[in-house]
Amino acid sequence: MLEGLTSFVKAKRNFGKRVCFDIIHLEEWLKWADKNGFLFTNTENCKVDGVVVIYPVGKFNETPTLAQVLGRCGHKESPTDYFIMDALVDNALARSKICTNICLKFPLIETDPSCQLWCQKGDKIIKLSKPHTINLKN
Repeated sequence: MLEGLTSFVKAKRNFGKRVCFDIIHLEEWLKWADKNGFLFTNTENCKVDGVVVIYPVGKFNETPTLAQVLGRCGHKESPTDYFIMDALVDNALARSKICTNICLKFPLIETDPSCQLWCQKGDKIIKLSKPHTINLKN
């Protein structure tokens, strides 16, 4: 499966809203995310059509920096916020299935109103609209 993921990422990574997934360490990154339960994928007809890496980062009083969210990668304590590090999704159905699986793995995203979702946009970290993101699974 790792071969299909790396091929998908290499083919799609430059065509999204931002360049994502470090190609030099891609296999190690995907293995690490999978081993820790932070890798979410979708396949249709044996072809990968979505890959998302999301992990817990703890709570922040203010918008965190990239160094802060990377430094807290895999934070174990609760309550926590989550950081979507990398995401490539081909279509709405794949996004829906991946969002559903993320919410099953990390139920606080839906149930805890104080839980935030963060991502990188350009050089900044931004807070995502959680209701909009969660509704993508419906």
